[in-house]
Amino acid sequence: MSAIRSNIPKLYLFSGSYMLLILLPIFIPYVIDKGLSMEQVFQLQAAFAVSVLVFEVPSGYLADIWGRRRCLILGGLLNGLGYTFLFWGESYWDFMAYEVLLGAAASMYSGADVALLYDSLDSLGASESQKRRSVGNILASRSVAEAIAAVLSSILLWLGTQFTVVAAQFAVGWAPLLIALSLKELEIERPPHLGHFNNFKAVARTIFLESKMLRAIALTMTVWGMSTFFAVWLFQKYWQEQGIPLVYFGWLWAFYNLSVAISSKFAHLLEDRLGPALLVLLMGGLPIAGYLSMAFFSGWLGVCAGLLFQLARGIHQVTLKDAFNKRIASHLRATSNSVISFGFRGAFFVTGPAVGWSVDVYGLQMTLYILAGVFSLLALVIILPFAKLLWTAPSHPAQIDSK
Repeated sequence: MSAIRSNIPKLYLFSGSYMLLILLPIFIPYVIDKGLSMEQVFQLQAAFAVSVLVFEVPSGYLADIWGRRRCLILGGLLNGLGYTFLFWGESYWDFMAYEVLLGAAASMYSGADVALLYDSLDSLGASESQKRRSVGNILASRSVAEAIAAVLSSILLWLGTQFTVVAAQFAVGWAPLLIALSLKELEIERPPHLGHFNNFKAVARTIFLESKMLRAIALTMTVWGMSTFFAVWLFQKYWQEQGIPLVYFGWLWAFYNLSVAISSKFAHLLEDRLGPALLVLLMGGLPIAGYLSMAFFSGWLGVCAGLLFQLARGIHQVTLKDAFNKRIASHLRATSNSVISFGFRGAFFVTGPAVGWSVDVYGLQMTLYILAGVFSLLALVIILPFAKLLWTAPSHPAQIDSK
């Protein structure tokens, strides 16, 4: 039992370790110095997205039939190999291999870490509030780790060179594998031997047909997640247009990620205070207010408005992920999480370039107004019906019977 209990803090460490993205604040200058063009830089990011899409659902299914721990170990190995290519990388194809391996590693983590967390909590007889706090903690650990990495990147760059940062990234890149090896696998119910296709049909039927509430949660997780994710990729462009010195970017990135961690940590308390319906309305309104505020205000006031997205991210990640996983049988949980992640990444892969095109053609300010309008319309067909459904439910979404 103590080995199972130790899974909880180890999973927090695991989730934080693969978000120690020390190189991220200077990745583009680093590869450009290696001779890559900006076109090639974007090709690398496309390769990462495609890698995640290709491996996303199969990795979740693999975690359900092969085991969560083994999937996390494989992800840790791929992560370390990816950073090895980065460490020795000198050419376009070296960096391409790095991106593809990291995309595959991210897919192995997706769903498996949260599924193992829930398996461990179920085995320990944890209460519903404890489970919600644990989801908040695992998400907060990622944001805290990313914030620490952003600050560390600036410090290492100040003390050494770009290669100093790369060497540090290579070292911490193997940490997920070491932590995964120490985890305890639990005996869980495996998917029935109905064949791969029939098992995927069971997941699709569970998510989209059997429960109106689950269907609403899944749709909100997929679509509304993009409302904050678009903003994440616009922040640095916005800071640049506001005249914020580059030296402050790492610190701003760290502060933004810490705000997500704080929001994640206390999301369950806010849900208890407001109730699920009001919380969903708040979560839906924050990104819209963020886009409007960033477009209307300038300077540091506009930069501060970006925190509205981070608060929404923390609420979204904890409450919806908790509500979703409560409705999924253990033997389908990892696959179901990967299906949601696949839908989100696929939607972003299709719509993300359109946002970038809008910035190039219409400018950042107009794009912010456009995004505010688009998500206002989407709120009418996604957020409001979801909130109305919650008004009729007896308690918060993690405790509502699946109907």
